[in-house]
Amino acid sequence: MGPADRDVTWGLAVYDMLDQSGALHRLLRWAEQLPTPPHLRPAAAEAAPWTPRRAGSTVTAEVAHQPPGPEVVRLAATTLVWTLTSSNRFLRDRATKALVQLLLDYPSVLTALLDRFLHTDVRQVDDPYLFERLAVVAHGVVARTRASTGHHAVLAGVATRLLAHVYSDVTSPAHASANALLCDASSRVIRDAFAAGLLLEDDAARCAHPHPCPEPGQAPNEAAIDTLYPSEDADGERLWGNLRASLLGLADFAAYEVKPAVHTFSQLPLAAPAPAPAYQRRHRPPVLVPDRVQAFAQSLPADVREVLGTPEATAQLLAEPWRARRVLTDEQHRLLEQCALPPTSQEQLADTPVDKNWASRWIFDNAARRGWSPERFTAFDNVRGGGHGREGHKAERVGKKYQWLGLHELVERLANHRHMIPTDAGDPARYPGAETLLLIDIDPTLPRYLSGGVARGAEQEATLHTVD
Repeated sequence: MGPADRDVTWGLAVYDMLDQSGALHRLLRWAEQLPTPPHLRPAAAEAAPWTPRRAGSTVTAEVAHQPPGPEVVRLAATTLVWTLTSSNRFLRDRATKALVQLLLDYPSVLTALLDRFLHTDVRQVDDPYLFERLAVVAHGVVARTRASTGHHAVLAGVATRLLAHVYSDVTSPAHASANALLCDASSRVIRDAFAAGLLLEDDAARCAHPHPCPEPGQAPNEAAIDTLYPSEDADGERLWGNLRASLLGLADFAAYEVKPAVHTFSQLPLAAPAPAPAYQRRHRPPVLVPDRVQAFAQSLPADVREVLGTPEATAQLLAEPWRARRVLTDEQHRLLEQCALPPTSQEQLADTPVDKNWASRWIFDNAARRGWSPERFTAFDNVRGGGHGREGHKAERVGKKYQWLGLHELVERLANHRHMIPTDAGDPARYPGAETLLLIDIDPTLPRYLSGGVARGAEQEATLHTVD
């Protein structure tokens, strides 16, 4: 079963799981409420009795906690891992935190899950939404087990598998080139392992950018989008309207998610050497073209020609465009701008950001190629996509999942094939990671509940905003 067909069956079936009382919801709550193993608690924290609760119940009963066996944890974790494919971000976020809590004391189960979903069954799973969050879970478990005496063994086991499964076979659906968040979470674990002396430098360098990755390729133009993906059919039934409203024109997702993520990348390929950034070139004296300086001087009135028409005065006017605008006509200003040698082709590419509209069309086409289609999801998305306005945090329709997947894949391709655009000396010259682009949507190192106590305090959700 392909990932899109799985989303039609499994994805839609579990979408409302958090609002229903059933076995899957009880499994999620059980994993969330498991106590943190004693050897992972802060030294000053006292172990509170375990007090499991039913959904909606205010009655608690203190019981002696018996840790579940490895096979129970494996079966429970496997089920929860499959919920990471859901477009319902509330469900994904809770399942992510629950998996971290469940696997804290079961590193062998975690590595077995990595082996299965990122290697053995990777082509059958074929869903980067699952891959990226499983890597996030691995990062969360590694980070929260730092206090244990066996931390280095856990870190080495997880890092070795992420290197083998995420940075080896570029044709694998779980290769880092397929998803910026998968690459980010995996590289965090690998860098930690290298810092701890558990990996060789050459191995750790495999997660650095650039690494093997397909080129960004081309996006269909607007005419092709209109032809291939019409908003409605001849009878007025909505077809691709949900995706178009979110990605094309003045769409919020394009403006607030796509543009910030791609506009820091330039059009200049990484294979070409980077010229000096624009903020440095801006303060250099312009290189004048003599015959153009003469043409500009001839356009000036005779009484000011000897003052404003000299090469020195021309350079000064070019350096102070506000002053030039005050004293020159439009035609004179046009001739003035032609006096300076234009940027080289490489400088122009290095100064030109990736176009938001091009990127949005790339993501649109990517969603269609991944399997989003009106026949599969329009009826569901018409219901789930309405009534929320610009509310910051929502469950999200299925189409949004495919938009995120396209954006995360495009960012990873750009990171491996395009120079960044530094705007000042503090900006990185190389891709700094998904966090700097504000793509990280959850912190797996924070438990869903504060440790200890009956309810373990308020929820510590670390999910960030999203827009539709």
